[in-house]
Amino acid sequence: MNFLRKKKWSPYLTGVILGLLNLFAIYTAHHALGASSAFTRYVGMIERWLAPEHFATLKYYKIYKPYWNFTAIAVIGMLIGGYISARLSNDIKFRLIPKMWGKRFGYNGLVRIIVSIIGGMLIGFGARMAGGCTSGQGISGGSFLSVSGWLAICFFFAGGILTAFILFGTKDY
Repeated sequence: MNFLRKKKWSPYLTGVILGLLNLFAIYTAHHALGASSAFTRYVGMIERWLAPEHFATLKYYKIYKPYWNFTAIAVIGMLIGGYISARLSNDIKFRLIPKMWGKRFGYNGLVRIIVSIIGGMLIGFGARMAGGCTSGQGISGGSFLSVSGWLAICFFFAGGILTAFILFGTKDY
């Protein structure tokens, strides 16, 4: 199990592990992997607690009840797993501004935080509008040989490559 301490894992090994994890989740929890719905559940649970009168008026949460389910718990497991992985590989570093970002856009922390929040909100909105995030559409949809899952994967890669070229050009950061 020495591979657990490496800073970079083989993409082939991680692909196999992820596929097996998806099969395990489907077999044991009757739920495929995904993440984006967890965040709407978290927000719903918090809003129900902080502003119950307002929460009762929201149509979205009448259809999609916010409760602890497989996805909401799995996202917390992802955070814990990421921390354990970083500890095992001795690669824990907190950086407000990663080097690549700083070289391209500067080292202003406030700008980085604002752009990250806006980007995260746009991605979350898009994931909910599409009915799932990259893991739900790509990993789970792709493993079910869903045409929409495979189309989503193609567009995720195309969008990622295009965005990287727009933001970073062809320079080696």
